[in-house]
Amino acid sequence: MADLHYALRQYDWLCEAAADFDLVVIAGDLLDLRSVVPIPAQSVAIAAQLGRLGQRRTTVACSGNHDIGGRAASEASG
Repeated sequence: MADLHYALRQYDWLCEAAADFDLVVIAGDLLDLRSVVPIPAQSVAIAAQLGRLGQRRTTVACSGNHDIGGRAASEASG
């Protein structure tokens, strides 16, 4: 999976679908820079989702350009 962008229903689906696979890989963009939900709050929710996934199947996740620590510079200036 990739580009889930804080779509919690997609994370719920992925947790259920994980039972059919040996490994779950999330290739970036777990969070959503454009969401009204602050990044720190998104991070807590996604960490919980990753914990759930990890209890079901081995899970590997890497960060993407939406998973930075703050708003993108272009958004902050515009």
